[in-house]
Amino acid sequence: PTSRLVPAYVAVEIVELSWDAQIPALLQGKTDIIMSAMTATDARRVRIDFSDPYLGEGLSALLRTDDYLRLRVAGRSIPATSKVGVQTGTVAEAFARQRFGPERITAISSPDTAAFELKRKTVDLFITDSATAIWLASENEADLSEAPLNAPTEYLAWGIRKGDYEFEDQVNAILGRWVAEGRLQAIVRGWLGEQFELRNLR
Repeated sequence: PTSRLVPAYVAVEIVELSWDAQIPALLQGKTDIIMSAMTATDARRVRIDFSDPYLGEGLSALLRTDDYLRLRVAGRSIPATSKVGVQTGTVAEAFARQRFGPERITAISSPDTAAFELKRKTVDLFITDSATAIWLASENEADLSEAPLNAPTEYLAWGIRKGDYEFEDQVNAILGRWVAEGRLQAIVRGWLGEQFELRNLR
């Protein structure tokens, strides 16, 4: 589009892409904004800009419920010998490689695939952002459980092309209004449950 001014209400076209295709599509003008639970890392800021953060969260492990309960009852942490699934190119992958070693890592194409691989025991756990892990655990509550990890807080934000300052200002204004009105908290609770609070927003 020739203009991406954001009025109060605007028709949105959702473009479903693989994780690795998100930033290239934005840079090539195929999309206008990335809304894919992307962490605003310094490495990504080399290529794109980000909106203000909309969620501050850590990382979690998604485990088979039997394994989770056994570890919890025994007061044990996740074994370093575990087979770990991650989505490549994510903060979770960097964390997993440092904690478990690259030889323990299995690349998984999507979170939905991770649930399937856990159930068939290809991997012992899947590391991802806490919001995704909570959602997957709720979808598979008979089989899978979420366990928070001791990892630094990361900030999720929407990706925007560099230099698109007017669009960025408008997106941030919308986010600010949602926070002030309580709408953002309502969205988060609607997807992740009443216990999930907005936190650590800068």
